[in-house]
Amino acid sequence: MRISITKKLLIYFFVLSLAGVVSIGTYSYFKAREALIARTFDQLRSVRIEKENRIKEFFNASITDLNKLSSFRESYEIINNLSDTSSELSPQYTGLIKAFFHSSEIYENISYYADNKNCKTFHISESNFHEQNATSENLQAAYDQLWIKTQTEEVAVIDSFRNVNSGKVKILLAKRFVFDNREGMFILQIPIEVINHIMFDNNPINGLGYSGEAYLVGNDFLMRSTSRFDEKSILITEVKTAGVFSALKNITGTDIFQDYRHIKVLSAFSKVSLPYLKWAILAEIDENEAMVSVNLIRNSIIYLTLIVSLLTLGVVAILSVTITQPIKAIQKETEKISRGEFGMIINLKSNDELGDLIEAFNNMSFRLYEQALKLEQERKLRITSMIDGQEIERQRLSRELHDSLGQHILAIKMRLENAVGAKPEESHRIINDAIESFSDTAREIRSISNGLMPAVLSEFGLVTALKNLKRDIFSTFNIEVEVNSNINDKALDVRQETYIFRICQEAINNITKYAKASKVIINLDKGEDFLNLYVMDNGVGFNVNEESLSKGNGLSNMKERAHLLDGNIKIESSKEEGTLIKVIIPIKNNTDD
Repeated sequence: MRISITKKLLIYFFVLSLAGVVSIGTYSYFKAREALIARTFDQLRSVRIEKENRIKEFFNASITDLNKLSSFRESYEIINNLSDTSSELSPQYTGLIKAFFHSSEIYENISYYADNKNCKTFHISESNFHEQNATSENLQAAYDQLWIKTQTEEVAVIDSFRNVNSGKVKILLAKRFVFDNREGMFILQIPIEVINHIMFDNNPINGLGYSGEAYLVGNDFLMRSTSRFDEKSILITEVKTAGVFSALKNITGTDIFQDYRHIKVLSAFSKVSLPYLKWAILAEIDENEAMVSVNLIRNSIIYLTLIVSLLTLGVVAILSVTITQPIKAIQKETEKISRGEFGMIINLKSNDELGDLIEAFNNMSFRLYEQALKLEQERKLRITSMIDGQEIERQRLSRELHDSLGQHILAIKMRLENAVGAKPEESHRIINDAIESFSDTAREIRSISNGLMPAVLSEFGLVTALKNLKRDIFSTFNIEVEVNSNINDKALDVRQETYIFRICQEAINNITKYAKASKVIINLDKGEDFLNLYVMDNGVGFNVNEESLSKGNGLSNMKERAHLLDGNIKIESSKEEGTLIKVIIPIKNNTDD
């Protein structure tokens, strides 16, 4: 399928410009996306670190409270009084507890657990502390578990205790103490709401937007804080994501993966760096929300690419037309030249290579026009020369027939008429004279025939014909002609011999008319591929120029015959130094010399 150069330029320029715009836009988008992801990860990392630090501060403060309580001797008195039936603590113990716990929002209950598994739990209210009369079965089991753990651990923790009666989730912290060989254990019950108060944040201006959250996951892959998207997620929602697996392996990092909701998120994760807690902490935000800004950039790039593409298409279309218009003009004028309409000029200006091309085309067109005129003149000249030559030959033949043959025949006629009434002796003499006149007439006819086409040329070849011409010139004009040749009779075909003979005949004819020469030399030198003909005279010479070469029929006839033989002719002459005619004709060897 043929595609015009305008369409090609349009396609090439548009594709290149579009590729550039798309490349820059794509690079800008991915760089912006990369920068936004890095910034989001930094923000999530900051949230994670801030939440982790607050969790650590809270637990460290709680453990400090445990250490203080377990370091006072009054704790021994409390243990000794665990068997009392009194439901109220004595003022001295109440004062002790109040000294350490200033807020009922942190610790819900305080329990004292003795080595004989006697346990008293005191509920903290805003006004006072009072003993809970009964301990639930699963809470008693948790205390027994903590008692065992405190034998090997300084601080024992149960981070996932759910009260079967109330359904509330609590964190139990326990520390063992010994006084006078009596052991006891101090237990703090921390409501999970305290942890949620630290972790849960649904304010979009605090760095997590509308879909971000920070949450805790235990080593059983269950949530230890409330999900932003599910209020009943603690110890219910299972989280087995790449971030949780990495964090529980003590790997800190950032990544993009699907969260527990099977939604792609950006996440910053790590393990909570407390020796007695096996928690993973994660700060996450939905990828769609995080990428809002870069998606706006992407859409802007797409819109801008479309706008730039349309503008580029228009500019490229104008440029393509501007570039191809001169080429189309050149094509149109070239087609005219191919039809023979020369001299066409393109009137377009351009200060670049196209302008140079147009100028070169106009120069070529002008030269072709001049050459066409010259060729036309030469053609007319050749035709005129041919017709004039024919007319001259006819005139010469007419004069010879009229002046020579006509006179001879008329004289014979008159003699024969005189012989009719004459005496026998006179009649016999007249008849003999008539017979002699017939012989002269026959010779004259042969002379005219030889002038038209020498029989010796066709019968004996070029060299013999030139030698006969030599004798005729010497006998008629007393001009010495020297013929030198190295060719044999079969070296040239009939056409070549005829044209070469006519060139020599025309050259000698001009010499006899104008040169005033006394000697002519004709050299025929045959090489392997060319025949060199030289005709030299010692005459007066003439000024050689195009005008002089085009005036005479003789010179133009010689040039025409040389060109018909695919040869070249060159004439060298000057005043009083004679003339040299050089003719070089390509030939094919017909036989070896």
